[in-house]
Amino acid sequence: MKNKFLKSILIILIPVFLVVLINSFSKSINNCRGLNSKSEKLICWEKLIDSTLQKGGIDQAFEKVEELYQSDPVFVGNCHSFVHLIGEKAYKLFSDKAQFNLSSKTSYCGYGFYHAFMESLLNDDGDLVRARKFCDYVEEKLRKQNADAKGACYHGIGHGVADNHDQKFWDNELDLVEQPLKLCEKVSPDETFLNRCSSGVFNVLAIAYNGNKLKINSEDPLWFCRQLDNNIYRKTCYEEMNTALFALSDKKILPAAKFLEEIEEDEFALSGIRSLAGVFGMSAVQKGNFEKFTLDCRKLQPRLRLACIKGFASGLIEGGSPELEYEKALKFCEVNTNIEERQACFDEVLRLSSVYYTSEKHKMVCNLVLVKFRRHCL
Repeated sequence: MKNKFLKSILIILIPVFLVVLINSFSKSINNCRGLNSKSEKLICWEKLIDSTLQKGGIDQAFEKVEELYQSDPVFVGNCHSFVHLIGEKAYKLFSDKAQFNLSSKTSYCGYGFYHAFMESLLNDDGDLVRARKFCDYVEEKLRKQNADAKGACYHGIGHGVADNHDQKFWDNELDLVEQPLKLCEKVSPDETFLNRCSSGVFNVLAIAYNGNKLKINSEDPLWFCRQLDNNIYRKTCYEEMNTALFALSDKKILPAAKFLEEIEEDEFALSGIRSLAGVFGMSAVQKGNFEKFTLDCRKLQPRLRLACIKGFASGLIEGGSPELEYEKALKFCEVNTNIEERQACFDEVLRLSSVYYTSEKHKMVCNLVLVKFRRHCL
């Protein structure tokens, strides 16, 4: 009798609790939105996300990111930083052996979660075996939901081994990357993951340039990449200089791309321009002026045109609205009147859809595209 009574009470109370919780979160978001200055909003959002993470876990924290992304354009421009925050706080839960449920939503806003999580883990004890085991756990937990989760985790390891390297010894580029790359070789099970780990290392190099911790050669910003002997490292170095070229060129694609046009090897030039265009795609998510970017891609060397189109589409996905990343990328593909460009664009969007989403959701995205462009749909 008592059990039946308790069940009846719970049936009544649980929905009430959920309504109160949802209303409380909505009120918190509205409170942040009502603030006038950007700095006040950022502080308010940080407190809100931290509180949500502590009370509801990783999944709910990312749901809060999703809501904030939809509610305020200021948040969109800072989304990567906030998923960094979740990664940092989540590591604290993980290390304290608190309840830790990894979410497929960790892909939101450019996978920044793994950057901060691994930086925190490696700063804690530098244990590469522990880092590798965590990435194995990521694959086991998320491979059916996101095929690139383990790769993103290894990119995070690259961030961690480079960013935790003593910065007072960063006298030059080699000092910054040499030891971290050796650690990447030690931790990576194969070349695929060495590629991802080294990309994290060179991403830290670009961040060092952008933060004036190292002085960039404005006349020849890719000189260091060019003299690397290892082809994996040369490729990832060219790719990860994307944000440095973006800043150096005053956010203009043609001046930035001229440095990549000088690369003789097609493999490196194509992957480099795709990565550079991705940064421009991420920065254009809120603007919507997609036709202009198509015209800019057409002004590049003919060999780079389609890679430029693909890169811009990938950036729209990486910086896109959580769970709806594909929407603006598909719109971009539609503005390309050239059939070859449209095919390249849809190829990239559908390839990434197959990586980012479950098979069911990927099929849904495929159905939004004309049959003749569905080369990445089974």
